[in-house]
Amino acid sequence: MALYQFDFKSFTVDDIRECLENYGYTTTDAEFEAASEEGLFKYIGFGGGFHRYLVGFEEDSEYRIQKIYLELDHIGKLTADYGVLMKSGTLDEMKEYIDKTFN
Repeated sequence: MALYQFDFKSFTVDDIRECLENYGYTTTDAEFEAASEEGLFKYIGFGGGFHRYLVGFEEDSEYRIQKIYLELDHIGKLTADYGVLMKSGTLDEMKEYIDKTFN
């Protein structure tokens, strides 16, 4: 039997989207465009049984950073759920927030 090990720091925006969809969410490319194209995405560590990421979203020229929690569910599937809103503002403010947040 092979046991697997994941490098959660190397997960991409697409990996997080897949985990959200495993949990039951429907996602779109447009929804995650700011995270992938503007670099508003960062792994920030493990705590409370969850791997945590900061993910940026844009709507009507307003940007926001939201925490997303990733975990292994009861049947061994990687799932993710949306967490709290961390910050909102301009694109430059969000990039600065991502850069200054340590993992």
